[in-house]
Amino acid sequence: RLTAEEMSSALELCTGSWDARPKAVGERMIPDSPPLWWRLVPSAIAWLIPGQGDYSQGLSGEKIELKDLPALPPRGTLYWSQAVTALTVIGVLCAALVAGTCSLSTGEALPLPQVRSYLAPLVKLWAGIAIICTAYIIFGGASEVPRSVKTCYPIPDEVKRALQSGTLDESTLFTRNIPGPEGSRTCGSYCVRCLVWRPPTRDPVTHALCKSHHCSICQRCVTGFDHHCDFFGRCIVSGNMVCFGLTISMLWAGLLTAGAAFFIWAGAGQGDGAPGAYTRVALESKAAQGSFLVT
Repeated sequence: RLTAEEMSSALELCTGSWDARPKAVGERMIPDSPPLWWRLVPSAIAWLIPGQGDYSQGLSGEKIELKDLPALPPRGTLYWSQAVTALTVIGVLCAALVAGTCSLSTGEALPLPQVRSYLAPLVKLWAGIAIICTAYIIFGGASEVPRSVKTCYPIPDEVKRALQSGTLDESTLFTRNIPGPEGSRTCGSYCVRCLVWRPPTRDPVTHALCKSHHCSICQRCVTGFDHHCDFFGRCIVSGNMVCFGLTISMLWAGLLTAGAAFFIWAGAGQGDGAPGAYTRVALESKAAQGSFLVT
């Protein structure tokens, strides 16, 4: 099993200064960027060397178990109150739109029966999608960085010393996160509150952007961070961005569906006190059945 220093040297050898190499060797030109096989070498090393990610002993010696780490920061009151507000508002809106659309689109004598037959199922579908997406945003924990052997180790020396001396608390907490080794795909920065390694902002191999962030309301580290939504009380990240967009889209779809049901109902003469088209048709139908006489 390789030590941390040996693995760091191996990764540096594989990912190191390609641009510093000579641009020409004889008549053969070396490309400005490394070929694909060269960029995949670090990943191959990580897969082929058993246990290379298990550095529970930290960077220099004594073993610190996961169970010995202090508890994660407690969630704030806004974390819960914002989520309750979102669930309440989304639930009330869905119930109101479904009930209103269904009541306005019922009635045999209303015009456009083929259109009306689709309105109630559609608004129920929109409401169902909105509820499922909202539940995933609030309870899914998308893109959170969990504590594990892979994310917690190796523990930086200054953090390990503070843990061993019992001084890692709010009064002596580090004021900044600890940067990881240059060129690493997993150890971009070490969060001194969650005690986990977060991936770098830009992947050194694929060059893809993936912003990591510790949210002061959620009190967790997330990857692919976009913003913290004060309505849902959760961070909107790459893992739940689709659900976030769908929830907003379903609101407009529900309003348009309910609006269509209202205009069909109003166009039948139900919007005023005078008998409209729907009222006359209903009276004529009852008159034909002999219920009463229409003058």
